[in-house]
Amino acid sequence: SVQGLKGVAKPSSLSDGDWVKCCEWAKGGIETASFTGNDMQRLMADEQEERIRKKVEKAMATLQVSMNSIYDINVPSKVSLDDPDDETTLELDPEFLPPTAYLSSRL
Repeated sequence: SVQGLKGVAKPSSLSDGDWVKCCEWAKGGIETASFTGNDMQRLMADEQEERIRKKVEKAMATLQVSMNSIYDINVPSKVSLDDPDDETTLELDPEFLPPTAYLSSRL
């Protein structure tokens, strides 16, 4: 039988030659875990945040376009412009009060 690492049984799916290669790689430290479960969770969280950020940006852009088209914010209003030739003045209507007897009966 081929000697492998201490305490590790040879998998039945590997030939003796493959098992020897695996043991050599393990001794040399060739096979290392460069991407762990924590890295995977961080990557998935970053991808989810990116998807959410893109959706929010798209929604905000759509909202901005619709608000601009509804209210025309960037265009000055024609109503608010002062016309120096305009001589229109406000006139107050006279106030008509009901008779005093009518007011005292309501109290």
